[in-house]
Amino acid sequence: MSRVLQFIVLASIMMLSVLGLEACSTWGIWPGSDPPRQQHQIVIDDNDKMCVSAQDCVLAWTDCSSCECGTPINKQHAAKVEQAYKAMCTDYRGPVCDMACPQVTLQCIDNQCVAVEKGE
Repeated sequence: MSRVLQFIVLASIMMLSVLGLEACSTWGIWPGSDPPRQQHQIVIDDNDKMCVSAQDCVLAWTDCSSCECGTPINKQHAAKVEQAYKAMCTDYRGPVCDMACPQVTLQCIDNQCVAVEKGE
């Protein structure tokens, strides 16, 4: 192979390598890096946890993997959270947990719904 042809081939390989690395940088997929994580958990706004009494509070599921024991929220927001949970988790495929959740009572402390483990 002539030197000119070798140079063109080498320059082409280098250019493709640079473009490939740029694509990896742009997409965040460097070899050995973690793949981008899809969100499979609903973030509950603090306003959705506000309460006046314990009767205002219910537990809501927010994690598609079932790696939770429920999040205390105001029951006025339960339908909204349940709808978001169903929309996000209906086609969920991924790890799941078999949780051994403690028994809790829901209380309204400082105007926020909280779960307190029974016996505390």
